[in-house]
Amino acid sequence: MSIMTKEEKRMLKNYILALLFILFLTSFFGCNGGWSVGGYHITDSDSTVFHQIKDHQDEVHWYRKIIEGENWCYKHEEYENVEVK
Repeated sequence: MSIMTKEEKRMLKNYILALLFILFLTSFFGCNGGWSVGGYHITDSDSTVFHQIKDHQDEVHWYRKIIEGENWCYKHEEYENVEVK
């Protein structure tokens, strides 16, 4: 007498095949040590936290690295002049 029915054996076989397929995909196409979103590779420099600064009109600006002078504002997508007052 068999412990598993034919249906249970078929389901187990399908699970094993699905796991092998996922293992195949990740070993050849993924798990390359990096992340990808929408086909764009993300590096450590892309995961930097933004510095949020409010100006004198309470407008919020997002910068990665702040230096006095021209800085790229990621919220407004333009260069903006930053001055310490």
